[in-house]
Amino acid sequence: MRAGSANVIVNYRKDQENPLEMDTLLIKVDMGTFEAKNLHLSRSSNIIANVGFGKIQIDFGNAKVTKTEVKDTVGAGKLEIILPYENIPIRINANDSPLCQITMSQGFEKTTNQVFIALGFNENLINYIHFNIDVAVGNIIFKTSRD
Repeated sequence: MRAGSANVIVNYRKDQENPLEMDTLLIKVDMGTFEAKNLHLSRSSNIIANVGFGKIQIDFGNAKVTKTEVKDTVGAGKLEIILPYENIPIRINANDSPLCQITMSQGFEKTTNQVFIALGFNENLINYIHFNIDVAVGNIIFKTSRD
């Protein structure tokens, strides 16, 4: 999906996942917002969301263990990701700048300057969610479905 100046909303119903496995789901919005609910039901191995100026909100709140690579980029704005409340393997690489603030949910450990892992994450795991995020100016917020 590509949009110049728009608000894009993707909502997978809880009881209806994508019948086909996808390699990559790409969303690009130059100016506006991208909101996705139950995005884990897209059955995509790679999810890429780019917003030049605006907001990205992604909801993985009901996700089960899956192998998914998520790459989110915001030039200026806000990135909000809703994570499962249950213990699920998650790794987050955050490429932030001095003009970016990161708010992390409880249950994550900062391993290096820009890497956060959910307690119990192990590099040898096959199924997990890996976030690679980049916000030049703005806020990055990770919260659980219970927050």
